[in-house]
Amino acid sequence: MKLTLHRFLTLTGHFASKEDIIFALINKQIKVDDKIVTTPKFQINPNSRVVKYNDKKIEHDKTKYYLVFNKPPKFICEKILTKGSPKKSIFNIIEIDRKILNQMSAIGRLDEDSAGMIILTNDGKVNHKIASPDSNITKTYEVTLDDQIPNRLVQIAEKGVTIDLEVNGEVTKYKTKPTKIQRVTDKILQITLTEGKKREVKRIFDALGHKVTYLKRVSIGNLKLKDLHIKNREFVFVSREVIDEKILNS
Repeated sequence: MKLTLHRFLTLTGHFASKEDIIFALINKQIKVDDKIVTTPKFQINPNSRVVKYNDKKIEHDKTKYYLVFNKPPKFICEKILTKGSPKKSIFNIIEIDRKILNQMSAIGRLDEDSAGMIILTNDGKVNHKIASPDSNITKTYEVTLDDQIPNRLVQIAEKGVTIDLEVNGEVTKYKTKPTKIQRVTDKILQITLTEGKKREVKRIFDALGHKVTYLKRVSIGNLKLKDLHIKNREFVFVSREVIDEKILNS
């Protein structure tokens, strides 16, 4: 099994961010078989190579972790790279062994002002499968609108609407895929998507003349937040079997 040196260093749990790894490489703090390596994409076999950080042997964690977090609003899902950043990261409020947390990354994203289910893992293959649009994994959101929305607009949203989609700084027109929408109250809906374009849910309702005032992801596949019994800012570890049964094979 070969890994890039960057991936190996991530899985050791010694580094809180990509920035920390690059810093260690640039400053010649990493050795492979007692030779300094500064290239992040350098390929190694962890079973036959010895990696040292500041002349101390380090090993990668072979255990795969899957953590489901009930994200509060006003937190980003990325690891903060710049010291002194005014933004707050979920990685600063999840209280687990730091070496484990350092290995993990969020699957997909939730906007800073959105809430609900986010999965963290150090399993790159699972991360890719769940995040890939080719997997057609459903994601359901509870949406609170600024005003009552008529049924005819709900039906239009279900069939797909044209939204402004921003990609790499350029705004293009995009027709959304069909969705399923259930009404909870006059102003609250549950919308289920099989894709996750940037701010797609908000832009769907913007296109219909309604502003989303609160957005919460309540499920990914058949893994539902309510079934996990985790409150706001709480988390739970789940097994790979749960990920397979509820998401990948659902």
